[in-house]
Amino acid sequence: MAASILTTVVSTKGQVILPKTIRDQRHWPVDTRLIVQNTSDGVLLKPAPIFPPASVDAVFGSLSYWGKARTIERWMQRSQRRPNGVLAIDTNVVIRFLPSEDKKQANAARDAIAAGNIFIATTALLESEWALRSAYEFTPAAIAAGPRAPAYRA
Repeated sequence: MAASILTTVVSTKGQVILPKTIRDQRHWPVDTRLIVQNTSDGVLLKPAPIFPPASVDAVFGSLSYWGKARTIERWMQRSQRRPNGVLAIDTNVVIRFLPSEDKKQANAARDAIAAGNIFIATTALLESEWALRSAYEFTPAAIAAGPRAPAYRA
């Protein structure tokens, strides 16, 4: 069965009413903001992003912290292994696992990870990927290759 063709009319104010079936299929409730693009095939409507694009420079330091920088050693002292022996590793440790200017912190992170039986939350992995890509300028291929890749080695 062929799909039915829906039509609408442009009002004197230039308004177009989208058929309810299309709005429902696209999950576009009342007041949905749409981007309108004029293409060679016609007019393209797509949802507008909820948040404007941001750069690392625009958001860096937006969450203030007053005090001394936290070290991996301090984190390890304050972290406790779960009853099953698993240690949760956060983004800070994952990023410091990489060769960095602070070799002591990089080595401490390597030791924590090498101790094994660790847990890294999905959010920590996503934050780490974002930091590696945006701040450290790693390519997606280098990130996907993981710690065995030359870019990760000291």
